[in-house]
Amino acid sequence: MTFFLSAFRFVSLFVALGIGFFGGQALFYHVNESQPSELIVLDSSEASYSFDPNPYIDLQKELLVWGACTTPGSFSPPCYEQIINNINNRADHLIYFSKLHGFDRVAIFGGSIEASWKNLQNMTLPSSDSLCSIVKNFNLEGITVDYLTYLNDDHDDYHELSRVKTLVSSVYSFNLNCEGQISSILFDQEPKYLNSFQSFASMLYIAKETSNTLSSQRDMTYITIGSFISPFWLDGTMTLVDSSVDIVPHLCASSDYCILMDYTSSENTFQEYGIKFSGLLSSEEDDASDVSPLSAKGSLAVEVGWIDAKDDESFGWILESDIEIWFQWLPKMIDDFLGELKHNDINGTIFIHDYAQYFKLLHGKEPDEFSYPPSGLFTKMDEN
Repeated sequence: MTFFLSAFRFVSLFVALGIGFFGGQALFYHVNESQPSELIVLDSSEASYSFDPNPYIDLQKELLVWGACTTPGSFSPPCYEQIINNINNRADHLIYFSKLHGFDRVAIFGGSIEASWKNLQNMTLPSSDSLCSIVKNFNLEGITVDYLTYLNDDHDDYHELSRVKTLVSSVYSFNLNCEGQISSILFDQEPKYLNSFQSFASMLYIAKETSNTLSSQRDMTYITIGSFISPFWLDGTMTLVDSSVDIVPHLCASSDYCILMDYTSSENTFQEYGIKFSGLLSSEEDDASDVSPLSAKGSLAVEVGWIDAKDDESFGWILESDIEIWFQWLPKMIDDFLGELKHNDINGTIFIHDYAQYFKLLHGKEPDEFSYPPSGLFTKMDEN
């Protein structure tokens, strides 16, 4: 909500609340013990950055959220549970962070299907009551929520593959009973071995068909199915019905859209990935494929972290070397990438991977180390 405040009230709030100025706006974060957190946006002519942050803030983008930390403390719950249970207002802080940075979508990890199976057997998502409140609050702030998951903790283990039907059914049940709505289910499986790709494609196809069926049967909004793609598959082929097909088009056709993980620290390689990815998505589907036609939707996930990524597989070095350059570099690079997709009539967007690692690069500490969210886009490290 927007408030026009007297000078006295403004000064009072300045003292009581964390404030961050950017691009002519000030964002106030308020925690009420009995009510959900509120974002109060005030008009202001003051800006505290040496660059224009608006191209970054206005960039259409989604934040991948594995949790509020990378490694939980000795007596802390798992990092993802801190978000989906809003422990110490971690989900509220995430909403604030998302608004501040202009994320219009977030993908929240709710646990693997394997780890969540006891809940899913009852057609409920883990921590469903808390998650419902969180999704609702995100939606009220104009932020779309996707559900991030994978099948088994071993990414090349596809036993009980049919369990994806139960997961999709559980998400539909969640949407039926919650004012907040989950828009998509994103599978970050990324198998390592070639003999796993057909199982991966089958899993995506089952999830997509299940969603189609439930949407029609229950007269509900269709929940889209997305999949993450490794750049190391861009030149790969797989055998399907005694013929060879390109891996990436087949996997992308098995879902509604696919997201390419960039896994590089080089701008040139980044652009090469974009050209290859765009070309594969716009190519004709192999006649041997039994999945639906390509949806012509492809996106990119920019890796900034260090977990499961080598030094030459992340752009985190830009944030470490000159944090302000990052906010100017990203919009330009993404415009070039999305322009390549649009050239081939492909709709796309950008993801940042992932919240806890990105947060630490911006503020020097992980989200669970703050009792309230930092008020600026980044913290100068000499302020920590």
